[in-house]
This record gives sequence, C-alpha cells and structure tokens, in this order.
Amino acid sequence: MEYVTSWEEKGIEIGRREGRKEEARQLILRLLRRRFGPLPAEVESQIGQLPIDGLEDLDEASLDFAGLAELRNWLTGPAPISAHLCTTIVQIVRRLR
Repeated sequence: MEYVTSWEEKGIEIGRREGRKEEARQLILRLLRRRFGPLPAEVESQIGQLPIDGLEDLDEASLDFAGLAELRNWLTGPAPISAHLCTTIVQIVRRLR
C-alpha cells in the first residue's frame, strides 16, 4: 500500500496545475501563430504571464480577433473578468439574497 503525505499531495497538485497552465499556454501560442504568423517576443511574454483563467479567456477571445492589433489590445487593455470570477460573483450574490 502506497502512503502519500499531505505535502506530497500538495506538490502533486501544484505540479498538475503548472502542467495545465503550460499546456494551455502552448496551445494558445500555437493557435495564434497559425492564425497570425510569428508572434513578437513581447506578445509571447505577455501571454506567458497570464494565469490559467486568463489563458482560457484569451483562447475564447482569440476567435474574434481580426488581426494581431486586436490581440495586442486585448493583452494591454483592462483585464477582462474571467468566466470563473463571473460565476463566483453570481454565486455570492445568490447567497446574499
């Protein structure tokens, strides 16, 4: 029987989370390169700094981008509210009623 400590479980969870983030980052970069060609280094860097929910939001928003300028505007504009945050806000408001 294998015994896993809570520290090991926490480490495994952190590793999984980081793996999901890296996978999401690689996927969105691949899709954007396919659509717009080579991406400027600063755009790739900005994408690399996004949290997982930001990467998911970018993935969805990228479907509407007509060009690289719109991608840059999305990255430098005010941070959009993530779907997860919206869901959380709705749940809190419902509890307050």
